[in-house]
Amino acid sequence: MNTLTQNTAKTVIPKRLRKDPIHRQLYHILREPIMSGEYGSGTKLPTEAELTKIYNVSRITVRRALQELATEGLIEGRKSQGTFVRVGADIRAKHRYIFIHDSSSPVAYPYLQFLLQGIQSNSENIKFRLEMLAKDMSHESTHIDTSFSNFIESADFNGVIALPGYLTKDEVALLEKLRIPVIFIGHSYDNMPLGDNMVQIECDTKDVLTLLLSHLSQTGRKNIGYIGKPLTEHRPHLELITKIFTEMGVEFNPNFYQPSDYGINSATDACGKLLKKHPQIDALICTDDLQAIGALQYLRSVGKNIPQEVAVAGVGNFLDKNSHFDITTVDNRVREQGSLAVKCLEDMIAGKHLDKHIRLQPLLIRRKTT
Repeated sequence: MNTLTQNTAKTVIPKRLRKDPIHRQLYHILREPIMSGEYGSGTKLPTEAELTKIYNVSRITVRRALQELATEGLIEGRKSQGTFVRVGADIRAKHRYIFIHDSSSPVAYPYLQFLLQGIQSNSENIKFRLEMLAKDMSHESTHIDTSFSNFIESADFNGVIALPGYLTKDEVALLEKLRIPVIFIGHSYDNMPLGDNMVQIECDTKDVLTLLLSHLSQTGRKNIGYIGKPLTEHRPHLELITKIFTEMGVEFNPNFYQPSDYGINSATDACGKLLKKHPQIDALICTDDLQAIGALQYLRSVGKNIPQEVAVAGVGNFLDKNSHFDITTVDNRVREQGSLAVKCLEDMIAGKHLDKHIRLQPLLIRRKTT
């Protein structure tokens, strides 16, 4: 019969947990070898008296730690035998991650679909449970979401993966206070400082635009239009785009920026509005590939030759390589960002040091539309 030994006392408590109550620290010490599979079903735990002596804590502390493990279904008491790792506990005991995302449809906004594919790609190698939490950002929040704050206060999860802007400053502060690791995926407009347990992963917008602008300038394009973000977020996005163009020494007229909802039809309408106001535009950059399809459809409907008269490029590499649209795009490696987010959470929970800001390099995929 396997038995937990004093070796467990050597378990290192991650820095984020060292300020926890003593019983929570003991809970994590006992829980970790169960979760890792080091101690499987049927392993016997030391008695309360033995745990008290091993860890130099009170019996009340031991009982509280054991009660939390029992409530989670990881251990069970057997009459006249002692306390054991519950049958199947090593399978059930998985880290619980919360994915906070946009409430947009993945069909209209495939970024979410690709991101989720990346997150789930690690599910076979890393044991974790993923739960989705959509937040509606169609209007600015004027008050604290009490129910969500209460959810955070419960701390019944091990980590958070979130799109920047989908957590308020108060929510971020609360997660930091509870020392729950958070991975932000994507660009943050407000430059919110990252706490000790927070990491941002992105394929930098400047790197993406650098590839596209360098490519378009080589083909002689000078009047570049931009089909951008929805109205709810177009102002900070326009400021960012304008700043990047300026830093690269490329002239950009802010009037050449047209806000658009995600999806093909919205981009078709946006392209029509933009070209009617500024018919001299000879290249279009779109926020994502579906918008690029919408722009392409409009341009073809009014008889524009692609790419001779107007070049079109998207972002995301969402389309199959055999797609008949054949649109130039930049692969901003969304799947890799999702996969890396899970790896970072596991490393942070294990107490490893990570860079606060991780950038993946984008890849230009040139096709017939440029």
